Amino acid sequence: MIQKSIYLKKSNAMKNKTFTLFVLACLFFNTSSNAQQILCGPDCPEQLNVPEANVGLIFLYQPPLADYICEYDHTGACLGGTVLFSLPVEFSNFEASLDERNVVLKWKTLSETNNEYFEVLRSADGKDFQSIGEVNGQGTTLETTEYAFVDKNAIAGDNYYMIRQVDFDGKYTVSLLQTVNVPKTKKLELSNIIRSGDDLDVSFNAVEEGSYTLQVFNLMGQEVTSQSIYVQEGQNEVHFNIPTKGLFVFTIANEADRLTEKIMK
Repeated sequence: MIQKSIYLKKSNAMKNKTFTLFVLACLFFNTSSNAQQILCGPDCPEQLNVPEANVGLIFLYQPPLADYICEYDHTGACLGGTVLFSLPVEFSNFEASLDERNVVLKWKTLSETNNEYFEVLRSADGKDFQSIGEVNGQGTTLETTEYAFVDKNAIAGDNYYMIRQVDFDGKYTVSLLQTVNVPKTKKLELSNIIRSGDDLDVSFNAVEEGSYTLQVFNLMGQEVTSQSIYVQEGQNEVHFNIPTKGLFVFTIANEADRLTEKIMK
């Protein structure tokens, strides 16, 4: 039984237009045009607190343990209710976990009806979702089925995931949302500094190759030396010369990352 949730669907005014999710727990589904209607008040709350006013959007709410849904306009005002139809796929659970830099998605269905495939959706902000893969469904079955998908290209930071289940006739439902945070990693890490007179050799490790700029500054913020370098993936070594003594700061940087270290000479 689906517990208390907020649902969202397109209104007729939004047909053939894109829209943005504003709720983190949402389920999309199609209601039957001849479904039994119910009234606001005893069955459906008169007012629903929606995240914000959204012209053209209709919000759906299912009271706890109820077999009907309540429909609201973009302000949260009740428009009436509809007896809930049977979902084509009965989700048992959906979970997401981090495995090194990969995100592993697992979900289970208790039954499926006319289920063609699952589409995996990912978002960086919880609003705008993109498809990143598909998993074939079982068609129609009363048996429990387990599914898995590995996102090998998860972005650093928060990743929001949903599973969209698509029928053979094109109708679909969408699972609740899961979030996984992928920690940011340093692309450059210092390995060693070797001093020999005025010469310095700096060894560092790079996660990926790319173009960088090496700069050395004195304590007055004045640039002592600068050079463009191309960094290879793995271990790198760069050589530069500082003819005077003192405390210096060197940086190896581009638009995406920066390695900064102090050097006493």
